[in-house]
Amino acid sequence: ELPYEKALFRAKTRIEAKDYVVAVEALLRHLQNGERDPRFTYLLARAYMGLFLHDQAFKYFSITQQRMPSFAEPTHYMAQMFLAERNWQQAVLMIRESVRLGYPGQQELDYSLGAAQYMGGSFLAAKNSMTYVIWDGQDKALVESAEEFNRSIDQERTLFFEVAGFGVYDS
Repeated sequence: ELPYEKALFRAKTRIEAKDYVVAVEALLRHLQNGERDPRFTYLLARAYMGLFLHDQAFKYFSITQQRMPSFAEPTHYMAQMFLAERNWQQAVLMIRESVRLGYPGQQELDYSLGAAQYMGGSFLAAKNSMTYVIWDGQDKALVESAEEFNRSIDQERTLFFEVAGFGVYDS
């Protein structure tokens, strides 16, 4: 096993143990010594994300994307950070890009997309995304939550129709 493979393994282990500071220090040392393997920048971004240093995480996820354009995980993690920062428009864009790149877990992506659309005010798009979660049916907790989202959307639309004087809304 090559020394840098051991370093990657140790960094990944530290991240899994939530020992992000040790992982950052070790990964930065390798990068400062000229290491160009995108797995180092990816793990460094994950460690920064664990420390809630989103600017640094975005920087290293972006570098990873440049070096590995078909790797979906950086895009997925950036979407999660945009969701945490309540940047709904960017979250929607990143989630759609994650889908395009083939990130596994379609039901989770549809749920995240629906939540971002809902919070961003795109209720019909959110309802469509949540309907896909319900149709998928694999994760029962996500299905129940998606059903609740759809009930909320229907209630809000009904209230809007009544207040706006459009009569009764029929979903």
